[in-house]
Amino acid sequence: MEGNYTVSYSQDEGGMEVLYDITNIFLDAVIGGNFFPDGFLSEEKFPDLESVSSNFPTEVIDNVQPIVMANIPILVCIVLGLLLAVVSLIYGIVFCCCCRAKNQKSNDNGFKKLMLSILLFILLVVTSLGCMWFFLGAKTSQEGLDKIPEDITDILHDGDLYMNTTVDEL
Repeated sequence: MEGNYTVSYSQDEGGMEVLYDITNIFLDAVIGGNFFPDGFLSEEKFPDLESVSSNFPTEVIDNVQPIVMANIPILVCIVLGLLLAVVSLIYGIVFCCCCRAKNQKSNDNGFKKLMLSILLFILLVVTSLGCMWFFLGAKTSQEGLDKIPEDITDILHDGDLYMNTTVDEL
């Protein structure tokens, strides 16, 4: 990069580095490629901004199959997420109805209680980790947002330098 850019990025992830690495591995697998197939957004199809607004919907409709094929990993994640939500809801309703309908005392051997306790503990740990990661992400975002007013002159300088360099290269 040419120019005298002043903004730099450095962050110490600390103990969250492993989580960030796992998340990036997953996201690279799911969102690794382009949203549109190669050659879809070309200058031949969209030479100016007016052609984008007028031809884009028809181009998307004409190329639905290649667009869907390019986004299969994202669609699989969306379908599995919705399926998990529906199955969890149905399982919860069935579990509550079955346990509620059973009014007599049963002579359990304790295995059922042990398995339910283990399941509850695992769900508690996963939920606690999710909450912790959410709060850590919110804290990191807040620190970044608080730092913007301090760095606004550097950000504006770099934006101006980028725009001028881009215009000069075109």
